[in-house]
Amino acid sequence: QADLLAERIITETPTSPPPALPSLPELPEPLPNEDYSALPRQLRHAWQTIYCRPPSDEELRLSVTHVASQLVELHRNPAGIVAGSTAAKQVLANYCHTLMNSNEFVYVD
Repeated sequence: QADLLAERIITETPTSPPPALPSLPELPEPLPNEDYSALPRQLRHAWQTIYCRPPSDEELRLSVTHVASQLVELHRNPAGIVAGSTAAKQVLANYCHTLMNSNEFVYVD
């Protein structure tokens, strides 16, 4: 399901300029034929879709840091990328898994 949600996030993320992003950690240089420039907007959109609220600046910063560390690992070991996918799509699917396994998503007040 997270893979399908990641695909939905990629296609639904607005391309218009989002609200100003906070100062975010740098993402690694993309692998050939990849573009990571949309990832911060996609992370914000995934958060909004899953939690029905926008992430705080700190939550978005931590999200980008988490995704950047995963990208670095996938650059070192591309075997972690599912066949037919890309590093960007893989980390977005992993991120969606993380959000859907969090207490905020699983438990209702």
